[in-house]
Amino acid sequence: MRTRVSLIPAEPGDPNKWAPVPEAAFEGNEKSYETYQRRELAVRLYFQNVPCLQIQSETGICKKEVIRHVKACVSSVAGVRSYGFYALIPHNAAETDIHHRCRTKTLIETMFRSFNKRN
Repeated sequence: MRTRVSLIPAEPGDPNKWAPVPEAAFEGNEKSYETYQRRELAVRLYFQNVPCLQIQSETGICKKEVIRHVKACVSSVAGVRSYGFYALIPHNAAETDIHHRCRTKTLIETMFRSFNKRN
């Protein structure tokens, strides 16, 4: 069985260093923003070594989903160091239409890179 440490690479392992997702990304979609906020809280609690049962009671997100979100946050894709909290935006890769996924990934990568250039 893998431990939390084995899931979290050393480099992107500190959520406090990740680029925040601007609220403007959710403009006109309050439900997606609420989902994102729950996911972000779950990931932050996970990195603080809060027990998964407590994370589930506070966020409504089960252990399996929390781990999936953590893996998505720390994964590196297409030259981007890691997605960080951008990976938690609802529906960014869950669509079945491959073309939609490509457009969404490109949008997220563009937002992430532009934020990093400014900082």
